[in-house]
Amino acid sequence: AGTDPADLSGFAQEGRLLIYNRPPLWLADDRAKAMLHALAEQRRPDFILIDSLLAAASGIDLNDNSGVRELFTKAVLPLTTSGITVVILHHRRKAPPGGKADDPRSAILGAQAIGAAAGRILSLERIEEGTAGRFLLRLALVGAWAPGGQAETVIEVADAPNGGTAVRAMNDAEQMRRGGVNAKQRIALAFVAIVRARGCVPKSDAITEVKEETGLGDTKVKEGLKDAIARGWIGSRPAEGAGKNRHELVPGPSIEALE
Repeated sequence: AGTDPADLSGFAQEGRLLIYNRPPLWLADDRAKAMLHALAEQRRPDFILIDSLLAAASGIDLNDNSGVRELFTKAVLPLTTSGITVVILHHRRKAPPGGKADDPRSAILGAQAIGAAAGRILSLERIEEGTAGRFLLRLALVGAWAPGGQAETVIEVADAPNGGTAVRAMNDAEQMRRGGVNAKQRIALAFVAIVRARGCVPKSDAITEVKEETGLGDTKVKEGLKDAIARGWIGSRPAEGAGKNRHELVPGPSIEALE
């Protein structure tokens, strides 16, 4: 249904949400860290958003692994240990000449300790210019934590009828129609098309067909198959009367969501 920012002031009055607009909180200073921890102890929030790491850690060399580890240990760990979710907004580094611009593990600006300290890393990027009153963002869980390396959601940000702003995550079918399809999803949909046409198909035959159709290698195609199975679009089961390593693909419980 989306969240209307106009409701946020009501949440704050009820004590459910505490809003700060860029407080002068410098996490390199022990007194500032103590103030943050005391405020968290008093208010007991479920969620703290730090916007951004560059601003909050001003004066700290974010390329220094030792300094970054100390910052996270002293400023953030006491919060997360007490059950508070802390989200820190940060930036990507510019891809070096010949480097991989889309490698999430090396794309974080600063020391490797930043990524190592994070329980999860999500990337947020605009994926289309949009129209008046509407644009789309891609939110992706990246790194070794995500199934197959990456799990994505397309988010719609649009003007609400009441004059506010609505933020809504699209379902799978909407993402295909309006949010665009990534490479892994294209492979997954190729498997879906085969299963829909035949109802049941040997897994090895389907892999061979998708490789021929897409021109992609075995690893990429199998990642797309795992994605289709994880989303419930298709299922995999042992083939009847075949060896233990023979499987067949069948329609999954969520295949109708793609209609």
